Amino acid sequence: MAAPVIIYALDSADLSLLEPWMAEGRLPHIAGLWRNSALRRIGGPGYWDEIGSWITAYSGVPATQHGYYSARRLKRGSYELEIVPLASAHARPCWESSKNPNFRSLILDPNEVTPGAYTGGAQVCNLLAHQEAYAAGPPLAIPDSARALVRRIWGRRRNPGFKQFHEPLDFYQRQLALNLDLSQRRRLLFHELIRGNEFDLLVVGINLHDIVHLLWPFQEGRDDPRDPHRQLAHGVRTAYEEADREIGKIQKLLPPDSTEVLLSLYGVRDQYPTQE
Repeated sequence: MAAPVIIYALDSADLSLLEPWMAEGRLPHIAGLWRNSALRRIGGPGYWDEIGSWITAYSGVPATQHGYYSARRLKRGSYELEIVPLASAHARPCWESSKNPNFRSLILDPNEVTPGAYTGGAQVCNLLAHQEAYAAGPPLAIPDSARALVRRIWGRRRNPGFKQFHEPLDFYQRQLALNLDLSQRRRLLFHELIRGNEFDLLVVGINLHDIVHLLWPFQEGRDDPRDPHRQLAHGVRTAYEEADREIGKIQKLLPPDSTEVLLSLYGVRDQYPTQE
């Protein structure tokens, strides 16, 4: 079998956050990839919003063609919004298009992906994907062996709080603890699947979007009256440190000649007062 390609699909990375933390030694595995890789910035009008940009990246089809440029759109002929499901996109990820019958992909919960019948290998979706209404639903896994692992290690889908920005401090402390617990459960599941499957391509979703949203008001340098002692000042960093550990643990399971790609399509920024 040829050396596999590994894609870490890092949701909501941001250079203004990552670079200082890498310099401080807090993200050693991301920093190792950063130092030893070719770097490329991506951009353009197709990446104006997070919704639909992963579909573009996985498929190579621009949003002008696949049509999934927003999950919430005006309903035709009205002023009402409607939720558009991911399945309405007119594009599928590149790993479904291989003509080699022996090609195997292992797809582990990347954002904006639904299971496809034409992928040779195991697929897991909808564990910690971005918890907008368009992504809501139970965990999905193919084949039966992967489904059994999801039931044993993950269980039913747990939806941490999202878009709840006016709660007391202990709510956000509980959400951080819950997200860290779910990340560890997911890591155990992923390790079982990586050990138990041969693959030419491994795509691993590392989903930070929602917990970073929740903890952003307490981010270091901010003064939120709910957190006078700054107990969550490093909550966002803690989430990124957990993501870095996840990458490091996966690296220990890979063949030494693997090609690793760290891919992120957008960062984090304040949009107040137009959004919360």
